[in-house]
Amino acid sequence: MTDTRSFAERLLWARSEAGLTQKDLAEQSGISQPQIVRYEAGRSKPRLGGALKLARVLKMDAYDLMPELKKATKEIEVQLSAEEAEQFDAEAAKLGISTEELMRKLTIIGLRMKLKDPETRRMMEEEFPGMLDRFDALPGPDDDADDELAN
Repeated sequence: MTDTRSFAERLLWARSEAGLTQKDLAEQSGISQPQIVRYEAGRSKPRLGGALKLARVLKMDAYDLMPELKKATKEIEVQLSAEEAEQFDAEAAKLGISTEELMRKLTIIGLRMKLKDPETRRMMEEEFPGMLDRFDALPGPDDDADDELAN
């Protein structure tokens, strides 16, 4: 059965089930309380990074919280050894983000660094016309963890 509730209704329900106030959710997610109020009132929706932060605090899958993300995101399977997975989990925990969010951030940072190379940009434009414009138009880092990752 498809969940027909709005994002605002799902967020309010999940927060209540978790026993959190809006202030608690704001503090634990790093999203401002006024923004949480806007989300629950249905006046705003988070981007992927915000949805991941909320889902982590609410101990749920971001797609369950915001099913519309499935239309706007692409899942990629990454196979890691047990040791590599442990390292990623530990680093993500230090940053206070999910392992999936860490992988997403590292991928974007790596692509942005690679695309600084003029030869790579030329090759990409030849192989995938218009792709650079779309990539360059993507929003930049959405929280302080990106700064820490880049260092």
